[in-house]
Amino acid sequence: MYSSRSQLKPMLEARNVESSLIDSQFKNSSLVYHCIRAKSSLTSYIHSNNSPDLAQEVQHRLIKINRQIDLNISEIAKSQQNVLLLLEHDLYYLLANLGILKIPRALFDQQILLFKRLVNNLLIEHETNAMLPLVKALQNPKTAEKVSKCFGIYLVEYTNYDEVNIFHLNFIVSFIPKILKVYKRFPRLLEIWLQYSCQDVITIETLTGQIALPLEHGLDNRKYFPLYDLLYSLLFTEDCKDQIIETYFLELIVILNNSEFPFLFQWLRQFSDISRCFINRFAYIFNEACIGQDERNILEYQRFLMAFNKVLVSLSLEFREQCLSDFELQFFSKLLQHTEADNSNIVYIFLIKTIDAMLPFISNSIFKDFITELFQSKIFSQRLDDCFSQPKYSECKILFLALFNKILETNCSHLVKDLFCFKDRIKEKKKSSCKPNKNLSMKAMQISKLKYNEGERQNSFLSILQKFQAKSPQDEYLVYDDEKLIPRLISESLLTFFQNKYECNKLLIALVINLLSFERGIIYNVYSKDVRSKYSDIENIMEFLFDAFLNYNDIINEHNERKYLTMDSAMISQNDQHEYLRPTPKFLERLSPLECNIGTSDVNHGSLISNMNCFQDFLNDIFYCIKIRHIIT
Repeated sequence: MYSSRSQLKPMLEARNVESSLIDSQFKNSSLVYHCIRAKSSLTSYIHSNNSPDLAQEVQHRLIKINRQIDLNISEIAKSQQNVLLLLEHDLYYLLANLGILKIPRALFDQQILLFKRLVNNLLIEHETNAMLPLVKALQNPKTAEKVSKCFGIYLVEYTNYDEVNIFHLNFIVSFIPKILKVYKRFPRLLEIWLQYSCQDVITIETLTGQIALPLEHGLDNRKYFPLYDLLYSLLFTEDCKDQIIETYFLELIVILNNSEFPFLFQWLRQFSDISRCFINRFAYIFNEACIGQDERNILEYQRFLMAFNKVLVSLSLEFREQCLSDFELQFFSKLLQHTEADNSNIVYIFLIKTIDAMLPFISNSIFKDFITELFQSKIFSQRLDDCFSQPKYSECKILFLALFNKILETNCSHLVKDLFCFKDRIKEKKKSSCKPNKNLSMKAMQISKLKYNEGERQNSFLSILQKFQAKSPQDEYLVYDDEKLIPRLISESLLTFFQNKYECNKLLIALVINLLSFERGIIYNVYSKDVRSKYSDIENIMEFLFDAFLNYNDIINEHNERKYLTMDSAMISQNDQHEYLRPTPKFLERLSPLECNIGTSDVNHGSLISNMNCFQDFLNDIFYCIKIRHIIT
């Protein structure tokens, strides 16, 4: 007999519940079944001689596992339980030991898919994150150790950088940021691996044979950390120009520099050997530059130096100071003392680039102190004097002047005080020291009448006005010291203004204007009397240059008049020879002690005219600066 509909409904519901339970158990047992089979296949394959049949069997099992996991991909808790199941059956440990170099591409694809599942589940953001099965399981030391070793061992073969294929490299570069996020969220996982790897010898069975760690990858006496070694290899490879690798390397340093996990910090101090990593590279680049004189070597040095400085900033103060000290003793001091004449230009450029790369980090006291001590050192002063006094280094001289401008543009008053001014500040200054004297006004007007573009004058005024809007007025002032190294070099370069290259003069003008306008005129005596009622060297030199300007103007007018009168006079004009004016010994006595060695040379009419136009701009810009300072102070 059949039951009535009312009796049949509860029976059907009971059967449906029972059926769903059976299905659920079947799915779970199915994943367990595939895990067991995959574990057996993986173990056999790892100990085989790369059997193609076993490789296919392993690939088949991993496909089954991935499909089984996909059934619950939308359920976070279930997905995490599935990943835990793989961990419990040591699937991830075996996958890590599988390596990457000797397995088929299809098997590699299944391998990385499972590793992506592990990482993605570790990085799931959830309001009840701490209660997620995988996160909760990490509180168990055995589970945490399994996960930690999976990452550490899996990355081993990637460190054989020269042997990996492009698809291996593309994957790992995209996978590294996720591993870094895992280590950042769970630093304990990284700590477990580092403690494990710092044993005397670690042996790992892989398809390529037994690997005894630590391996040697150019970093001697360092316990093995594959991710660090991999990023090191990627960062320092010659064909790597991707700044993202530098970012990853810095992120790893920050993770290691974690005071809450002492072993991470201990490893960073004891085994990372950061200084030597970079110093060896700097030395290699410098030697290559000396041989090939290639601009690419300079760019490479800049790139690695910026990376080094970023690493230093991320370190603790004590470790940062130690690394910079290593850099100074093992590379920079040797660079400074390099005396081969053929390489002098390269040495100067490397010195300039070293200082330039520190300026973005000048708020950090170790960089400010390094630059200050460098400019105060006798050997650096001698190198700069040689550079500025010898015409063959004229291009390097221009680069140094550009560097001096960059120093002013940092707006670091402590550094500017150390390099340009006396040690002590003064509380107040005389109002008259900011006022443009009548003599300067008349001179500016006089030379403006000769040749000058009104549009250029207006643009120059607006540009200078903008410089004075940067900061509020000061109640303390700096006193410009003509005898310090940079001010002395500025003065010496100004004395040869009309002989200089045009590019050199544009930088000199920018330097003086930046000094006058620095922090709304905080350096009060750049173009006025100082506290001892002594006129500044710059003001005295501008007097000399003004007189020279008028003299050259007469020479040029005479030359041009004769040039177009008759054929004979044209021939004579071609042979016009005039020497550049040199400051007299009596005039030089008015200046601070200078390393002046201004030789006699014939006037170059073409460059002289350009420099005279440049001087017109210069004198007017000084007038604008002093006028604006007087108004705002």
